[in-house]
Amino acid sequence: MASQEVPTEVTTLTPAHLAAEVGTFDLATLIEHQADVNSADADGWTPICVAASNGHSKIIEFLILNRADINQARNDGITPAYMAAQNGHTETIAVLIQNQADINRAAATGITPIWMAAQNGYIEVLAILIQAQTDINMANVAGITPAFKAAQNGHTDVLAALIQAQADINTIEASGMTPLYAAAFQGHSDVVEKLIHSHADINKAENSGWTPVCIAAGNGHSKVVEQLIRIQADVNQATYDGVTPACIAALQGHTDIITALIQSQADLSKADENGHTPINNAAKGYAEVLEQLTQNMGEMHQAADDGKTRILHAKALGHMDVIEKLKKAEYQRTEEEEKHVQAKSIKEVLSDGLAESKSTLTRAVLMELLASLELSFQEGVLEKLFDEIDQNTDGTISVDRFVDCVFALKG
Repeated sequence: MASQEVPTEVTTLTPAHLAAEVGTFDLATLIEHQADVNSADADGWTPICVAASNGHSKIIEFLILNRADINQARNDGITPAYMAAQNGHTETIAVLIQNQADINRAAATGITPIWMAAQNGYIEVLAILIQAQTDINMANVAGITPAFKAAQNGHTDVLAALIQAQADINTIEASGMTPLYAAAFQGHSDVVEKLIHSHADINKAENSGWTPVCIAAGNGHSKVVEQLIRIQADVNQATYDGVTPACIAALQGHTDIITALIQSQADLSKADENGHTPINNAAKGYAEVLEQLTQNMGEMHQAADDGKTRILHAKALGHMDVIEKLKKAEYQRTEEEEKHVQAKSIKEVLSDGLAESKSTLTRAVLMELLASLELSFQEGVLEKLFDEIDQNTDGTISVDRFVDCVFALKG
């Protein structure tokens, strides 16, 4: 809740200002002695603005009777009605409205009285302003509406009142966020439920492509994710960087959200623009998430675009628990996936060995290196490879050709 504002330049205040601040009718005596009821201090505070800020309704009525300007704003454009709404002074805002205060006049920031009431959760003030037919959709300079602020701050009753008054719940602010996105970001599940029932656009993304379900997944708001999944939110819609809800949930280690996404049949293999899949992200230190994902995925050694396999990535970061999970899940690989992993391993070992010894892949070198691989081949495969080596004029074979031959001749 916002605290009450009081003038800071106290040396510039007149006795009328001070009387309005404390709510004393010494003001009457001052007026009898020709006090200026519309005098402003250095920041533009008038006696009626001070009274409105402090909720002194009777003083306001007295000032109005003595021709105080109820719409005279401070230097920053803030009016008495703004001050009353900001501080939740229900009776004061009613008095100002009864005396024709301009309730749609915005401050320099574009903020109106109802905007402040929505932000701070003052439902009674908001109801009075709605009844007075204020503009419920007027946004501030950043495009943020009263409905957006109510959703962002978790004021479900305020949002409900705005929706009942036909507020637009799909407006977007400057960065593309909607009220639903703001509620999902904060994890306000009651607000999310209200917006869902009011037909908010559940897949509307902000300017970077983040949807409500994606940001809720990233921030660990499992209930919100489940709410959005229930009404068929797109769980595979990625940001403009290719980040899916599963990618970001895995990166943050949110096991409950990964469970919900798996149950909704989210694509667990979809990679971001850097080639990182949910499993790549989980390998950075989240063993439980990794176990969930590997139970639903076959490929364990799929490399990211940076060339690191998941086990190597986990090893580089020192996550031994993750490595154990990866190793235990290797049995789930299909035959084709096993061939891919084995081929990659052979190439790495042979390439490293040849580079270290500055050798080429001759028959003798091949025999020596194969012993270190502990590979088993079907009968006759190696003989066929050696025949090919012998047929080549230089008596060698390339690593790529060797691997291709192995997997062409096996099985």
